[in-house]
Amino acid sequence: MNTFGQNPKPVLQKSFERGIDDIKISPDKKHFITLEGDVQSIGGFDIKLWDYDSKLIITQHHFEGANGQGSGIIQLLNDGQIIYSSNHFIKKYNLLTSKEEVIFQVEWPEFIQNYKQYNNSSFVVSTKIYSGNEDMIYDITNKSILYIIEDGLVKTKKENEFETSALDFNFDNKNVIIGTNKGEAFIYDINLNILKSKLSFFKKKPIGFIHLTKEGLLIACPALPFEKKGYTTQFSEGLFKILNINNPSFSKTIALPKQKAPKKENDEFSIIEFHPSNIIKDIIIKDNSTLVISYGYNKIDFLEINNFKLIEKGPTNVSYDIGKIYLNPNSNEIIYSYGNVQMISNANKLAVYNTKIKKNTFEFKQKIKTIEKTKMIKHIGNNYYFTELLKSKSYNSKYDSITFQSPTYKNIKSIKCYDCSFTFSEYNDNWIIKNRKYFFIGKPTSTLIKNSINNFSFEYDYEKEKSVFIQEKLFKDSNYFELTKTPKKYYSPDILEFFENSQTLLAGLRKSKGGYFLAILNSDGSIKHLFKEKHNYNYKVSDNGKYFALSHESENSKITITLYDTSNWESIFNYSYKGFSKPDLFFDTTNQYFYFQKDSKDIYDSDTYELIEININKGINSLSQIHKGQFYNKFFVDREANYIYLNDGSYVTKIDYQANKTVFLKPSGYARQNTYLDNKINKIVVDGGDYLSFFDRNSTNSAEFYFFPENHFIGITNEGYYITTPNFPLENFGFAIGSKGYSFSQFDLLYNRPDKVLEFLQVSSLEEINLFNSAYKKRLKQQDINIEAISKNILELPESEIALTNSSFSTQQKDYVINASFSDKKNTLKSYNIWINGVPIHGSIGKKINNNINELLIEEELILSKGNNKIEVSCFNDKGLESLRKSVNIFYDAKNEKGNLIFVGIGVSKYQDSTYNLTYASKDVSDMTSYVKSLNSNYKTVDVTTLLDSEVTSENIKALKGKLKATSIEDKVIVFYAGHGLLDKNYDYYISTHDINFNNPIENGLAYKELEGLLDNIPARQKLLLIDACHSGEVDKENISSIVSDFDASHIKLGYRGSSAISVKDKKPINAFELMQNTFSDLRLGTGTTVISSSSGLEFAYEGETWNNGVFTYALLEGLKTGNADLNNDTT
Repeated sequence: MNTFGQNPKPVLQKSFERGIDDIKISPDKKHFITLEGDVQSIGGFDIKLWDYDSKLIITQHHFEGANGQGSGIIQLLNDGQIIYSSNHFIKKYNLLTSKEEVIFQVEWPEFIQNYKQYNNSSFVVSTKIYSGNEDMIYDITNKSILYIIEDGLVKTKKENEFETSALDFNFDNKNVIIGTNKGEAFIYDINLNILKSKLSFFKKKPIGFIHLTKEGLLIACPALPFEKKGYTTQFSEGLFKILNINNPSFSKTIALPKQKAPKKENDEFSIIEFHPSNIIKDIIIKDNSTLVISYGYNKIDFLEINNFKLIEKGPTNVSYDIGKIYLNPNSNEIIYSYGNVQMISNANKLAVYNTKIKKNTFEFKQKIKTIEKTKMIKHIGNNYYFTELLKSKSYNSKYDSITFQSPTYKNIKSIKCYDCSFTFSEYNDNWIIKNRKYFFIGKPTSTLIKNSINNFSFEYDYEKEKSVFIQEKLFKDSNYFELTKTPKKYYSPDILEFFENSQTLLAGLRKSKGGYFLAILNSDGSIKHLFKEKHNYNYKVSDNGKYFALSHESENSKITITLYDTSNWESIFNYSYKGFSKPDLFFDTTNQYFYFQKDSKDIYDSDTYELIEININKGINSLSQIHKGQFYNKFFVDREANYIYLNDGSYVTKIDYQANKTVFLKPSGYARQNTYLDNKINKIVVDGGDYLSFFDRNSTNSAEFYFFPENHFIGITNEGYYITTPNFPLENFGFAIGSKGYSFSQFDLLYNRPDKVLEFLQVSSLEEINLFNSAYKKRLKQQDINIEAISKNILELPESEIALTNSSFSTQQKDYVINASFSDKKNTLKSYNIWINGVPIHGSIGKKINNNINELLIEEELILSKGNNKIEVSCFNDKGLESLRKSVNIFYDAKNEKGNLIFVGIGVSKYQDSTYNLTYASKDVSDMTSYVKSLNSNYKTVDVTTLLDSEVTSENIKALKGKLKATSIEDKVIVFYAGHGLLDKNYDYYISTHDINFNNPIENGLAYKELEGLLDNIPARQKLLLIDACHSGEVDKENISSIVSDFDASHIKLGYRGSSAISVKDKKPINAFELMQNTFSDLRLGTGTTVISSSSGLEFAYEGETWNNGVFTYALLEGLKTGNADLNNDTT
């Protein structure tokens, strides 16, 4: 099957917000899942599906609802399919296709308690029966039913006077093993007709885990007590009892050792602090006779049942609690969660530990977490800005800071409000700025962003005898209010809205003796209308400010909704009903229809949430229901298009309410602001919790923007196109195609399209969009890519696969053999390559494939680097198209042997043409050599080779290749050049040799490609190229108008390390080339060398007496010697 049957889907690699309650690996070991949530407390859980090879999340799904003992029991099958349980269902669900089918179903008062699958379509299911007045699902009822289900039908049903607290199935002799809440175990035949054995384990203690080996040993442990009456099987007591079904007299008890608490990095408590320190948190059956146990604070041991041995297998240096675990027997890896295991929240970090080499081979860390504060998009002047309100550190209920960022990320501005706070109007562009009893209300202008002012404040005007807002000129349509007549019993009023039609204010009033009231104030602060005190209220203002709707809850669960005319504050209608939650309110864009959600008495019945519509002109008699169904806390009605948008805290659902059909379902978080229509861009804006969504009203297109600390964001359209802030860590995202996960960089050329995102969003000028489009085209030209060929053939790219000769992802052998296959259905294969940690094994151009074939199998022996080795393979066809890189990570557990440091220094101060002589270039090499030699203790040897002045010829430099070819895998190589850098007539870059012709650099000069070529296809994988010369960065050849070549000695005296100046055509503050460099990663196939140069393509490099070196060399040595250059403190 071709991988490219569908477009790549971007997936946020999001950290765990709640604890990891379960981990499972698919039978084919291609995937694993993590289940996240508080299943047995508040209910509902999230499942992330991971690609095992790439360790990338490829999809995630939220499952709403049930919180019984048997809810959230999950099994992972192949191809993204899971089986899971809720209170009343067992279902099969495909995480990749969203296809769902019900396997088994019961009705109240019967609850699922446990199940085991014993072939593709057969299950053993245990349920629990409640009496009509049961309200605690953990209480013991002593009523249960066992079922045998085959092909969705009940084959056997057996009622019992106990609860099935544990369940197992023995595949060797097809026995059903049951552990009960009374501490007994029953062994039945597959049809539940024959009781083969009955054993007593724990007196009056429920069995939490049970397993029967093929040798007849039955092992069990007691469940953990829960509250006074119940128990939980999520944790177990720290002991095992083993009985022999063939020898009634045999009994063996194994008590797990207790532990000391590890040192914590914070003061958060652990569940173990309330229970014995050998509490069992998870048990995995490795094989028939071995258990893998997570217990105590952070222990993972193997229990060999047949010889009663407990063997330490897990990590020994974890400072956190270890939670849930799962073993991959093929690779000897344990996937485990760690963190703080609390009362209702499990550990929320994830790692993979290899039991053979006793090290972690993977730790999941979201590089930067999404911001989940109030984000919105605001129109200021003629531009749009993403806006974030920040609460006061001293007074948490006030917002005293605000940050703006343009979607093109060029403008970032923060404003701090001193002794004042911000509020935004919900129905217009007004800002409300408060200073004690003074309020300023106005609409910001574009000068607010352009102005250098970053602080807002009030100042007392002694002539006017009142406080005035100093930054008033940055606003228009402004008003001042001084609330002098607000009754003294109310203090610190909040102004929430200003109604221009009546010059009145919506305020929140605090009473000194307690209580918070909504009120309508006149402009002097006197009360026009005081609403009843209710904390559980909600309100909404129509877009034209003409109507105000208020809902509040009174006694006996009575909800009252009142609609007011804001011009006179008279009531238009009242409507009351029995309800349990405050309803969300909404006015349509024509301001003629009003909507609210209405719930029934039973808040757990999701079928009784009604969406009600009222025609305001016709009044309460026009009330009608337009939708009935799921719970949601925020909604939006697009009446013209017959769509509603519902946000339930887990998903945003778009529904055609006339056809009662779901259009789409998007994962979301809990919305903090209302969904609204922005008429200027014709987009519906939805708060998705940790992102903002923009839905086009006239199509199915949409975009989501995620926000991160330090003003980073990424915006992604439904087609996969994205825009990011410069230097955004793309590791936060992955691309999923089918059931495979790929790094974002593999699709960067096709989908990193800021112009496409901005064109959809319609918040930027045409000039800005065209500039991004020009930058994108320059990128393609720079990398010699025909994007039309890629986009047209995205479904026809060649394919690569990688396979290991053994199943382990770790080794203590340096030589490692892999197999790879390459194929192309339509074109012939041209070349392939293998990368280890980003370094191409066959050089930058790869290994040629001969004979015009379209299929190739290879077997290659690789030499691994110490530590983790990310091995990637890909191939190219004769059209120049590259397959997606398939990857696998192999950990090489090598001894701590030092490698060699090879330093090559090339410096020219004296030239054949003495006009261009420099003072410090050769000294730069000598100084770098001295520093490198001082590192001798860090390496096996430090090998130094230098070429100075007359020794620097192109022949001598090229001859260095032989020396570098003799390096080894663990060696580090540094090539350093200091001298003149210059461009030829084709604007190609050359470094100067001693005998170069400065008027024609191709004569005796060394092209940059030849300099970097020294480091291509050599054994050493840690390679660094340093260049201290003019124009050593990249130039935009299309933007060069001329090269001025009449430099003389005066320029050299000024300290220039070049022989020419460059004149450009486009002299704008930022042009398309600079935007390209700031926006896009350079994905050209390289040598795996890190290159650091002293200047850009248009800049000069300098030297002088002030530094006694070249400036770049001086700064480099200063940073290395002082340690200031070691930003991550790794001393490398």
